[in-house]
Amino acid sequence: MNTLWHDVRFGARMLAKNPGFTVVAVLTLALGVGTILSVVYAVLLRPIPYPEPYRLVRVWQVDSQGAESNLSALLPPCPAGHAGRSRGGATL
Repeated sequence: MNTLWHDVRFGARMLAKNPGFTVVAVLTLALGVGTILSVVYAVLLRPIPYPEPYRLVRVWQVDSQGAESNLSALLPPCPAGHAGRSRGGATL
């Protein structure tokens, strides 16, 4: 633990000696962390822009050889603001 404290003090002294490098390093780290957090929010945290997103499904089939076919790509898109299409009494 003592060595870690000495390393931290040494690093702080070096950053204080070179303020130009310190500014560039801090800005680079801030931009990098901000970019990563923006991507994480956009991909993982932000809700998807559909009404009732919990109702979205993926439909596929597997043939006898084990190959998957994506059937959800064959369905025409629902009109904007429409909760679903009705076919034979079942809402898709």
